[in-house]
Amino acid sequence: MGPMSLDMVFPALPTVGRDLQVSTSAVLLTVSVYLLGLTVGQVVGPLSDVLGRRRPLLLGIALFITASLVCALAPSVYVLGVARFAQGVAAAIGIVISRAIIRDLSTGADIARRYSTLFFVVAASAVVSPIVGTQVLRFTNWRGIFVVLFVIGVVLLALIALRLPESLPVASRRPGSFRAIGSGYRLLISDRRFLGYAIVVSCGGGTLTALVTDATFVVQDGFGATAQTFAYVFSIGALTVVCATLLNRRLLRTIDSRFLLLAGFAANAAASLALLLLGRFTLAAFIPCFIVMFASWGFISANATAVAVEEHARVAGSALALLGLMQYSTGVLAAVLVGVVGDGSGLSLAVVVTLFSLSGLAVTLYTVRRDRNRQAGIGRSTAEAIHPMDDPRTAVMQLP
Repeated sequence: MGPMSLDMVFPALPTVGRDLQVSTSAVLLTVSVYLLGLTVGQVVGPLSDVLGRRRPLLLGIALFITASLVCALAPSVYVLGVARFAQGVAAAIGIVISRAIIRDLSTGADIARRYSTLFFVVAASAVVSPIVGTQVLRFTNWRGIFVVLFVIGVVLLALIALRLPESLPVASRRPGSFRAIGSGYRLLISDRRFLGYAIVVSCGGGTLTALVTDATFVVQDGFGATAQTFAYVFSIGALTVVCATLLNRRLLRTIDSRFLLLAGFAANAAASLALLLLGRFTLAAFIPCFIVMFASWGFISANATAVAVEEHARVAGSALALLGLMQYSTGVLAAVLVGVVGDGSGLSLAVVVTLFSLSGLAVTLYTVRRDRNRQAGIGRSTAEAIHPMDDPRTAVMQLP
């Protein structure tokens, strides 16, 4: 639900503005409210720790079906925005519960490998989505895309109702009081390790959100290409995420997930700087930067999520909800930034992605180093005794 309801619509955004007679900024705000819905919908995480995974998921899919139908019939951008918000809430329920189910059924290194499988499915749907959206536009208008999403929702509801058992037994559920939920969040917020990896996921998500939000306008309005061209470029980028995710899953057999996370963010930062210096001037230079930033997400998302929640099995739903809340809040900020200052030239996009990318790389370096020192048994006093001018890569070089 998440990637399809977001990525399938991107090729149609310029036509939505023309059909509803609103500005580019107004159209981009429908993306922002969708992301806001993704953020708000994370509240289902702690609820699923209490109620189980299956019932909230079925309700979320039912909401997705209803919201998709309203989007298809929306007479104005305001109705579309409200429906997109509801669609985002529904998609968030699918995202957080699917990740919680994996955490329910996995331990140790299996967590990262199974998250890689999950994100492979997500990336594969991202490859298909813009192509489907573009093909739908050949036969109908943007409303037809939401009809397709409505049908997908109905199919998902049937599959989940018939095929998905409950993964969280009653004995493993948390007490249903606000005090118990609050204590879980206090535990997570006080864990600097968890917060560090949550910020890493957020910065990576902010980079990706800014890229996919504004890229359609940069490609079509800035470089004068067609919606078909953007769909192909987007699909190539998404295909690299599929390949990167599969490669990450294979490498996890022998390489620590933290090292792969660091490598992914280093590539992300390099591509964002290249976009700022070169990629915003021509389509030929833009495409490689776009592809590398997409591919890096295949190493960032699964690894950062896995190491963030690996020590919080009892509050997995709350942990993933807080992780999603931070990620999608940052995504809303990124979408608003490119929507407010974006002019289709690519400069604002390059500045925003570079800001998030360099921030994420810095937090990754700090968090990975601190985590590895803790795992190696280095105490606080020893870690703080390291001279501040020492090369920060020293600890990273010790990674397997």
